[in-house]
Amino acid sequence: MENTDTDNQATGVHIDAPLNNEGVFAYIQRTDGAFTLTRYRQIIGAANAFKEGDAIQGIAADSDTTRNNARRLLTHTRIGDMTQTPLFHDDILVLIQQTTAPHADLESWTFGELKNFLLIESESRSPTDHPEDIVWQVFDAWAYTRSKMKSGFQIAAGAYSYMWALCQKRMQF
Repeated sequence: MENTDTDNQATGVHIDAPLNNEGVFAYIQRTDGAFTLTRYRQIIGAANAFKEGDAIQGIAADSDTTRNNARRLLTHTRIGDMTQTPLFHDDILVLIQQTTAPHADLESWTFGELKNFLLIESESRSPTDHPEDIVWQVFDAWAYTRSKMKSGFQIAAGAYSYMWALCQKRMQF
């Protein structure tokens, strides 16, 4: 018998409802009193669709409500805050930092603003042509890389350059 999403989540990470416009770092400060890397990793992991590897690492959401709360937190989190606070620090992060030019305009955006900006364009990048699929395919790719290589958000920073190029194309810089 195959396990269901709900069965696997029973002992996972719990995230209470965030306040309006509250991002990941403000939530951690409010609920834990100070930043902790473990809680940061749990929130990022909880935003992903259930994966057994995430459950093993202790970062899977305990419910769909928690997953949605984590996603709301990410929506209100500035990209620059996440790039300044990597989930893991390793040689891959160092390489990306050395070879990727920062983009101040994009750093000030929240992930929600980036999502909205990318979805304004009528041309879809998703095979299903469904806007939500576009966003979650990006997050899923980041999560897959993180869970497989334990490199976290810095691997996604490689996609950061691609997204910036896409934004530039759409804004015709």
